[in-house]
Amino acid sequence: ELKNDVEMTISLINLKEGDDQLTDNNSLKLNFNVINKEFKRNVLIEEFTTELCSNCPYGTNTLHSTLELLEEEYPGRANTICHHSGYYTDWLTIGASEDLLWLFNSGGSTYAPAFMSDRTGVWSNPGTAEKMADIFRKRLDKPAYVGIEIDATYDSEERILTVTATGERSMEFCENPARISIYLVENDIKARNQAGA
Repeated sequence: ELKNDVEMTISLINLKEGDDQLTDNNSLKLNFNVINKEFKRNVLIEEFTTELCSNCPYGTNTLHSTLELLEEEYPGRANTICHHSGYYTDWLTIGASEDLLWLFNSGGSTYAPAFMSDRTGVWSNPGTAEKMADIFRKRLDKPAYVGIEIDATYDSEERILTVTATGERSMEFCENPARISIYLVENDIKARNQAGA
């Protein structure tokens, strides 16, 4: 059960030295949230890339090195997806990736490679895997207030994937109803004509 909006009264009842000259400010009522459980945070790393981007192979290599560093420290807790948008489009671009370009805030312009952690802002390649890992470590070290377990089963005869997501939260964290995005990803797709690689 969430214990939000708990009321507390703080009162000043005894001074160690002297008399209280102003007695009308000795009490304060306040409301606060009680968090009864924290969860380990996982991060979602989203990369904006396209085959037309000559800097993207370097950015992707940096990201892969970063993920190797994070896997040693935070096993299984850093997850990555790539959106083929931000710097023109290519044969892998889908509408859902184009829809996310509003998250950029560089005077209306977009670019690649670009990276986003938990939808908290878009930034370009910081240079080294260690610097990039530091950005994600700061996020991974913060507790989460929602835990989600995902179970997926695939029926190969019917070609149906059934995904069940169950969760628990320990606080209200937004005014609007929470949204869950489910991505079906395909890995190790070979480039057709990657600029710069």
